Amino acid sequence: MDRFWQAFLRRFELEHTFRFAKQTLGWTTPKLRTPGAADRWTWILIVAHTQLRLAQPLATDLRRPWETPSISDRYQRSSFSPGWAV
Repeated sequence: MDRFWQAFLRRFELEHTFRFAKQTLGWTTPKLRTPGAADRWTWILIVAHTQLRLAQPLATDLRRPWETPSISDRYQRSSFSPGWAV
């Protein structure tokens, strides 16, 4: 049963990766005429997705002074410390 659960979790991840590639990165947006062009477009999206994933720790939440702080900023600035926060 544990193996089935792990397989389901991986399938869930893959489905959301494809959804992200189609909706956000525009995988199916261009009308490509040849299979070679479709392959090149797919590889471009794979590279773009990989670069986004690798750059994620480098990105910071930059907000203007008038914008509301993110949830993590609110926890850091207050004296409230939930037990589950590390």
